[in-house]
Amino acid sequence: MANKNRIQPPSKIVHFFNTPPDLTEETVNRVFIERGIEAPTTIKLFPLKSERSSSGLIEFSSVGIAVAAIMECNHTALENSNGKFPYIMKLCFSSSRTIPTSFPPSSGSASSNSAGNGHVKMQQDSE
Repeated sequence: MANKNRIQPPSKIVHFFNTPPDLTEETVNRVFIERGIEAPTTIKLFPLKSERSSSGLIEFSSVGIAVAAIMECNHTALENSNGKFPYIMKLCFSSSRTIPTSFPPSSGSASSNSAGNGHVKMQQDSE
């Protein structure tokens, strides 16, 4: 458990967590694109451990873009279709240096090239 809280050096692989359980790859892409960040090259959603939230890995084309993505998009509010308060997406550098091709597919996720269910909307920060 302590390893999860260790500071990682910048890398092009970013871990995301505290996101809606019905999150799609399309929504993850939109978070970055709408804030002027180049779209990720790979998005992998982890299989759900519970119905409360989701998490996964995002790969960017360079460390610089990953740094910009964290600076610009960390703490983005995502609509909670099952509750009153939004999810606040958290981003951090991953200890993983690659996303394995044998990474387990997540159930119900849409490919970044296909349309998702569209019911997860981003909320604008009021700051």
